Amino acid sequence: MVHLQPKIVSFYLTTQFSQSGQCFVELAVPAIFEDYRIESRSENEIPMLVNIPNLVRALRSSVTSAFVEPQLNWFRNVHLKLSSS
Repeated sequence: MVHLQPKIVSFYLTTQFSQSGQCFVELAVPAIFEDYRIESRSENEIPMLVNIPNLVRALRSSVTSAFVEPQLNWFRNVHLKLSSS
């Protein structure tokens, strides 16, 4: 699970033994994003389940790009889109 917050991005590990998960890393937003904006109706926090192998594959495909823009859009389901140039 990834928990996006205004100043911190947390990554949680969920297992078959623990549904709530345990935080295994918290990163300050400036450490991983140059430009970051988050807006939600839940105090600007967005928790989401992420398929890690798919996320890694998407990030690796953009490794040679000068610019990568992740966008989280709400339309029927939540979609994470990576745009690169």
